[in-house]
Amino acid sequence: VTLNVGRFDLPGGLILGEAKVAARLGEGRLAVESANGTLAGGNFAGKFNLARTGQTVQFDGRLALTNADSAALFAALGVTQPKLRGRVSTTLDLTGRGTSPFALASQLQGQGSVAVEGLEIDQSDPKALQYVMLATERGPPPDQQRLAQLLSDGLARAPLKLARVESAVSVVDGVARTSAARLAVGEQRFGLSGALDIPALSFEATLEMQDVASAGLPAAPAAAVQWRGPLTAPERRFDLTALSTAINMRALERETRRLEAEYGRTPLTDGGQATDAPPVRRPTPQAAPRAGG
Repeated sequence: VTLNVGRFDLPGGLILGEAKVAARLGEGRLAVESANGTLAGGNFAGKFNLARTGQTVQFDGRLALTNADSAALFAALGVTQPKLRGRVSTTLDLTGRGTSPFALASQLQGQGSVAVEGLEIDQSDPKALQYVMLATERGPPPDQQRLAQLLSDGLARAPLKLARVESAVSVVDGVARTSAARLAVGEQRFGLSGALDIPALSFEATLEMQDVASAGLPAAPAAAVQWRGPLTAPERRFDLTALSTAINMRALERETRRLEAEYGRTPLTDGGQATDAPPVRRPTPQAAPRAGG
């Protein structure tokens, strides 16, 4: 059967427009040999098989989406104000089986790739590390609570904008996980990774940031921003280990220089004698006179 229809209404309010579907149905099996159309402002292409044995449904297929609007995809998942924007392209080879849609989603296995063009992440200013280092330039290093607040303030100043991010994807037991994507923009380094629990619609993601342009610092400032929880309301946390180390090492170096300037450098000693002092001449021992006789 070949169908050319104006639109297919899909879950979450998504619409497959200009749809062309070629399929065969028989003996409890639906084979969609090709399905093409517009989806979320991009192009969709796929082929898959659905087979039923007793109460169990088996799925296997390939799905490809090109240049889709992330806002439309997030809206279909119930996220009305996403913190991430971009044009999404992905290809996935999937297989799974289950007695219900939830069970089938929980058993999905597969692999593929994902790429995002024009990626923007709100409240992730790439200059946040510079902001924190300037704010802590004088005085003692801040405690962890104060440091987290400073980083949060710095991140809130602007979004992070990346021209393109791409990664491999693996799907195991219904959880799609990306490999770490590493990018360099000028003197800054970024790492992005994440995982989506498909049946639970929860996720975790990590943005790593490192500033290697800070000349003269004993350690490069770095931090990680982590999001975890449901797609509609994730919780944000920070890993401040590397950033705290950079601040503490800078403070230690600053204090060392102050002490050297105030008290001068203490020469090394050799057996209690300063190495930069003139040698002390010691009298040569005289041999004892021999007894006469």
